[in-house]
Amino acid sequence: MPAAAAALVALLALPLYVSRVRGRDAGPEEIARISVVAAPGVVRLAWSDGVKPVYTVSKSSDPRTLGRSYQVRGNVWVDSDPDSSQVVFYRIE
Repeated sequence: MPAAAAALVALLALPLYVSRVRGRDAGPEEIARISVVAAPGVVRLAWSDGVKPVYTVSKSSDPRTLGRSYQVRGNVWVDSDPDSSQVVFYRIE
């Protein structure tokens, strides 16, 4: 469960980090709302913006790299192995 809590913190901080690295504010085409639900052995990400039919979700233990990527149709992705690292970062594009 500590890894799930760390993942939640990382996920919430990542959009701010990415927008600052890019040197701009989030645009209208980017994710508007993110819901993160952590339970033992699973993290569920859900987002809304209604723009794209397919998203790329990246998972990494280092926020400077994209790590492994998953193609997601719709606006929900479930990580069934969130304890793969002590801290997990997610990126949704």
